[in-house]
Amino acid sequence: DVSPDLRVYKGVTALQMDAVAREAKAFFTEILSNNLSMRNFIDSDFMMVNDFSARFYGIKGITGSEFRPVKLSNDSERGGLVGQAGFLKLTSSAFETSPIQRGAWILNNIYGEKIEPPANLKFEEPDVRGARTLKEVMAKHQNVETCQRCHSRIDPLGLALEHYDPIGRSREDYSHIDVVSNANTKGTFESTSAPIDAAATLVDGRQLNSMKSLKRVLME
Repeated sequence: DVSPDLRVYKGVTALQMDAVAREAKAFFTEILSNNLSMRNFIDSDFMMVNDFSARFYGIKGITGSEFRPVKLSNDSERGGLVGQAGFLKLTSSAFETSPIQRGAWILNNIYGEKIEPPANLKFEEPDVRGARTLKEVMAKHQNVETCQRCHSRIDPLGLALEHYDPIGRSREDYSHIDVVSNANTKGTFESTSAPIDAAATLVDGRQLNSMKSLKRVLME
């Protein structure tokens, strides 16, 4: 329900965000109405768009507010729930992605695995000093036994999606946003970039590094 800060995400409108928020419902309706395979929730060769969401995704030739299926090209990563901007935005904060939220959402909502710690579990916070990237912070969590039991299952699923930014757009680098002023002016934010490292390993040894590799593993 929260539109992105348009001072940072230029060219994205509230109407586009409203459309991608409604995409999942249109997608579910299409699967239910046509008795399509539930595997489409993991990966599909189509997506549901209207004029505003099509503009967000860069799909041309779509007019009107009604959602309709659009065939995806073979090299597209957008099929299924995990390719939808609504899911990718839902599992992010205002300026940062959250691999942990994304991984937990997939386990909870697609597979019904409710990951909850035992009631008597005493958490031991890891020492994250010296960690320079989000991936390094997450690795330190996995070094703590009480954290590792869940993070080893959650983190790789979310890390594989790091090539998608907090509003679900494809990206080549991290863009870290610092708020330096509360004034609504040009100098409100400072941004620094860093390369993305999306490589991760599941408990069973399978490798992930992208949306496509994640979908392959989820399908298996």
